[in-house]
Amino acid sequence: MAEPTLFDEASLALIASGGAGKDGKVYSVKPVPVYGPESVTNGDFATDSDWTKGAGVTISGEKCQCLNTTPYNYALSQIIQLTVNKTYLVSYEILDYVSGEIRVRLGSNMGTTRSSNGVYQEKIVAQNTDFILQTVASSFTGSIDNVSVKEVLSGDGDFTFSRGSNLSATRVGADGLIEKGRENLLLQSNQFDTTWQKNRINLTSGQSGYDGGSDAWKLESNDASTTYLSQNVSASGVQTASIYAKAGTADYLTFYNSSGAAVWFNLSNGSLGNTNLNIDTKIESVGNGWYRCSMTFNVSTTYIRIYVADTNGNFTSAIGANIYIQSAQLEIGLAATDVISTGATTGKAGLLEDEPRFDYSGGATCPSLLLEPSRTNQIRLSEYFEDTTIYDLRSADIVTNYAISPEGVKNATKVIPQNGTTNFRIQTQHTFGVSGDNVLSVFAKYESGGFQYLILATNSAFQTYAFDIQNGTKVGNAGGATIADEDATIELIGNGWYRCSIKSNNTGIADGVIYLSDDGTNASATGDGSKGMLMYGFQGEANASYPTSYIPNHSGGSVTRGADLCNGAGDASTFNDNEGVLYAEIAALADDLTSRKISLNSGTSINQVTISFTTGNSNRIRCIIYDGSSVVADLSFTASNITLYNKIAIMYKSGDTQLWVNGVKVATNNSAFSGLNLSNLSFNSGSSEPFYGKAKQVLVFKEALSDTELIKLTTI
Repeated sequence: MAEPTLFDEASLALIASGGAGKDGKVYSVKPVPVYGPESVTNGDFATDSDWTKGAGVTISGEKCQCLNTTPYNYALSQIIQLTVNKTYLVSYEILDYVSGEIRVRLGSNMGTTRSSNGVYQEKIVAQNTDFILQTVASSFTGSIDNVSVKEVLSGDGDFTFSRGSNLSATRVGADGLIEKGRENLLLQSNQFDTTWQKNRINLTSGQSGYDGGSDAWKLESNDASTTYLSQNVSASGVQTASIYAKAGTADYLTFYNSSGAAVWFNLSNGSLGNTNLNIDTKIESVGNGWYRCSMTFNVSTTYIRIYVADTNGNFTSAIGANIYIQSAQLEIGLAATDVISTGATTGKAGLLEDEPRFDYSGGATCPSLLLEPSRTNQIRLSEYFEDTTIYDLRSADIVTNYAISPEGVKNATKVIPQNGTTNFRIQTQHTFGVSGDNVLSVFAKYESGGFQYLILATNSAFQTYAFDIQNGTKVGNAGGATIADEDATIELIGNGWYRCSIKSNNTGIADGVIYLSDDGTNASATGDGSKGMLMYGFQGEANASYPTSYIPNHSGGSVTRGADLCNGAGDASTFNDNEGVLYAEIAALADDLTSRKISLNSGTSINQVTISFTTGNSNRIRCIIYDGSSVVADLSFTASNITLYNKIAIMYKSGDTQLWVNGVKVATNNSAFSGLNLSNLSFNSGSSEPFYGKAKQVLVFKEALSDTELIKLTTI
């Protein structure tokens, strides 16, 4: 962390540890935002006045009410005399949402399209004097309230962050465990009298639950024929359905999926009965007669049903037979995770889409902001090695959900070679369909008395590399074409787990292969039917020169994680166009000879002050000042290792520009320049060359610092 008195002088400060617990945004610690007065009149709709209303729009009940407003027409507007090219903080609330889409316009500049209830806030640069709420592609029905527009006099310094609209990203949390995004796909997960369909069933709410509250439900048959609760839901790939249940006058519950996956649970003694099409089934006591019942399967789902069953697991029960249920869940993956409550929409938890990743990998006590390029995991069912349509297993048995994985969940696999000596392997089906550099990785853990050595390979060129997963070391080539030592990695994840990876160069279609080895010198081993190795998370990244964070793939296709984009902090008031300091404590993801920049800029590729890892030079740090589109200062330095954290500062001042790295002034430039017109801090060069790496802190100073201050700032 920067020396305290220097931190006080910074005009903008991103400290990763300061934002690590805050969902959905990359926060800068400074500056404090300042806004102008309210520009909107009657934003709370207390009266039917001041607004120009479009077709289908009325004001009553202290709300603006919209009914089937015309697509791409103005629903609501007000002339509020905005200043063109000024930035405004716009906020509004959508209530009573039924259908359609709506967005804000300040002239030609438009806000994000919204299609659900919520309070929305965004910054927009005005291109006209009017405030407009516009219906988008489909007619909008709902209510609007609490409209506010205020000029941003001094920005809050927070970044605009995005990655994508799925839950494919992961990070290592403060507990050292891999954190995924999770989603409960069932709606009204504990409100069984709403979205759920009842078939000859009675429901009574307010029952004593597993968690000590009164949120459980009594599920009672009112007919001697088939009785159930059902919800339509669309899902595919590996899924886990779960529910909390307790015996009533009946002792049995059956879970059923539309493709025939089913299991019968005995709630009187916690035992399992008949099961069908399941990867795994569990009934786990949580106390006071309650159990969490779950089944994991790999078939498509169009509905989930809950039956009060008879003693044989059949779908019928006597009239009046009842059980108690609470908190139903359907999620993607091999194991039931903590309950996520849902209402009219699905519920999400863990690492969410478009949420910045404050990562603690490598045993760090303070996090870094992790920014990675888009990558795709080509390996289908990356945690379910038992599926023979995806994996070719040679003389090995698989036990799914055998042990606790690097995510702290019991979803790791044990691979057990059978009796005899041969090449025991797990081989994917056509992982890579392109030539060029590709990366294979897998998590592995040594089990006492088991196999010590793991070999990763590709089958097309038979490129191999061996790892010692007991001691966490690289062993080397294990027959076949050579993979260089620098193209293999082994990383300690925690609790005895290592992630092993290789970069291979394939000449065509190739499979990913894992071998268990006796000595790490070749792919042959001797099995006894009991000793084995623990594995988790197989990943194949095409057109890649280094591994990125794990991308869970529970589908029959590939899964892509979008690129992390983090830009746009501050405004013109945050920066000094004539002098200042840009400081970053950063590490590259790899020394891959690509240009990755952090910059003060004007929102374009001109007028910039940049820190970058540079193209074409190994371990090179480069800082450039652009006055307009002309380079006026170009300073560089070769570090010992850019994949380790370096503290870098460029002090810019006309006639005196300096580059400092790890407490040392390494380059200077005395070229003159005029005012730079700086308006934001971005993890790119204003329009391109996004920074991919890890950032612990980034600071901006509005004045040049002394040598003494720069030594303090950049000293390791």
